[in-house]
Amino acid sequence: MEGLNRRLAFRDRRRAIVRRGTGLGIAALGGAAAWLAWMAWDHGYHLDPATGRESGPYEAWQVLGSALTLASTVVVACLAQRRPSPVVTALVSATAYTVVYAVTVAPFDENGLLVLGVALVAVGTTAGGLVLAVATDAVRRRSSRP
Repeated sequence: MEGLNRRLAFRDRRRAIVRRGTGLGIAALGGAAAWLAWMAWDHGYHLDPATGRESGPYEAWQVLGSALTLASTVVVACLAQRRPSPVVTALVSATAYTVVYAVTVAPFDENGLLVLGVALVAVGTTAGGLVLAVATDAVRRRSSRP
């Protein structure tokens, strides 16, 4: 009987590790994909012919799409884990997003503001991810109570 209990405990531990890995994998891949799909391809500035004003390189719809993709990634990653760690989930998604941002923007940095951009992206994605991950975890805990 003791051998059976040990095997069941090992199986449960292995399942928890797989679920945590799946959730963190979703966070990492989703974080990277949120930047790549919406923002990484646009490097040009846009000139409004009516006003003569230059804007860019990103349009509002790109930023909104990227933010919503990153937000949904954090929520799905938290829900995919059996016992999620909101802080770790938020940090993984924010790190993936920030690293991909830095790698894709670095070749086009003409004014030396890459470090500032990386810092702002890291702070923003981490803060937003933490709020969403903690809220998702709280809702999940509250809804799973008997």
